[in-house]
Amino acid sequence: YFWIDKPSFERNLIEHIAMDEVGMAYAGLIGEQLFYKDTCGSSKLPWVLREGSSLDIKAASKTIKEHNLASPGKPRQQLKARTRTNTNLLLTEYWDDLKLISHKLYKVKRLSFEDLKVLLIKKSTKKEFWKKQFREIELLFGDNVPDNEDIRRILESD
Repeated sequence: YFWIDKPSFERNLIEHIAMDEVGMAYAGLIGEQLFYKDTCGSSKLPWVLREGSSLDIKAASKTIKEHNLASPGKPRQQLKARTRTNTNLLLTEYWDDLKLISHKLYKVKRLSFEDLKVLLIKKSTKKEFWKKQFREIELLFGDNVPDNEDIRRILESD
């Protein structure tokens, strides 16, 4: 998110956005674990796959520390574990959609926003969910700058 350091943002909005950043940092590793489990039956990743995720794990830790999302020690470790669990649940719930996207990317190598929108709204079993998500994305990134109320409503609706 490019808004994370806007001075006009309330603390809870910054925390919510920062936590989404942490979840995204973990998503690559968790996605690889889910894929590996889907393919091989084991969620224990080989060393080479774990090694590539170290930068993402460091980025998640840095975001947690920079935004003081949890105190050092056990509270911070619990936050990381809870975030990984929540990210795993989210990726598992939308795994079929992730496969739709990855199969399309394999074929065409690049997807525009419109391509992604058409793919998920037409081919996903969760069409209504994606329609809502794309309306919110267009509100957030459209020509008009959203105010804190619009941002809060969108962030708190998930």
